[in-house]
Amino acid sequence: MLLSSAGATAALLLVPQLLASGERVGGTDATAGPERVQPTAADPDRPWRLHHPDGSEAGIEDLMDQASTVDVIFLGERHGDPGTHALQLHLLEALIEVADQVGRELILSFEMFDRDVQAVLDEFLADLITEDQFLSVARPWPNYASDYRPTLLRAKEAGLRVLAANTPRRYSDRVSRLGSASLRDLPTEAHRHLPPLPFPEASSAYRSEWEERMDQIAHPHAGEHALEVQALWDASMAFAIHEALGTEAGGTDGGAGRLGRPLVLHLTGSFHVENRTGIPEALRHYRPGIRDLVITAWPVETPEDFDQATAGARLSGLADFLALTPGDRGSGP
Repeated sequence: MLLSSAGATAALLLVPQLLASGERVGGTDATAGPERVQPTAADPDRPWRLHHPDGSEAGIEDLMDQASTVDVIFLGERHGDPGTHALQLHLLEALIEVADQVGRELILSFEMFDRDVQAVLDEFLADLITEDQFLSVARPWPNYASDYRPTLLRAKEAGLRVLAANTPRRYSDRVSRLGSASLRDLPTEAHRHLPPLPFPEASSAYRSEWEERMDQIAHPHAGEHALEVQALWDASMAFAIHEALGTEAGGTDGGAGRLGRPLVLHLTGSFHVENRTGIPEALRHYRPGIRDLVITAWPVETPEDFDQATAGARLSGLADFLALTPGDRGSGP
């Protein structure tokens, strides 16, 4: 049954933030943004711990060793988690150094900006407009200043290319009401901000994950086209990354080691990338043979008390690295 009210549509469009943050669906206004996870005591400069899929502890150098061999790094965040955002900035700093050492172009990609604001983002990066002018038209998330601004400004300082990768909200709203086929009725100009149609549907594995997560967050009715919206977001971000990589990356041989080959760091909600479904699946549709690295973050009360044996069993296939961050309402392993 299709939700018809504006409030129901707003709740549907909030679902991906809820998937990533662990929040329960309620009477929340979609414009309010994700609630921030409250950190517990931790090293303020590095409030996170990295682990391998078997549960053993990892270091940033382990991550960098793998990062230099791939085309895309997906960092799945819990929206509003300070520890995850500290990791994003630290990881960007490390990748700037690695990319410089191996002669590769580093590209930063955001779920948090829609594709139709790419031109104004480019103007801001080129110092053609002020940050206030950029934000006045870029529709930033409410937690931009605290969570994404430091990373964006560091990328700007380093002269990096930055992608606004997500679907414009007006088009995902249309899909939530009318289904993905309704995108074909949009004018030619609108399709510049969308993936080619038809975009990849959710796989059976992704559909199962979606249904399980909807049960977990006790969402009684996310709307008839909710999963189509999710797949549209995934396809949009994947296609933006695919275009940015150009012809220099991601063939069947992966192109490892070639100078100048781009390396994309994509920041997104964890549900979009865990188990390599969602965006990684869509990217493989556009670019078979792509090499990627998946990091997922979990806020937990005491990262130092991580149960390696228990978590190792649960993490199999979830991601290449798990980042534990200190938070008092985590749903970690």
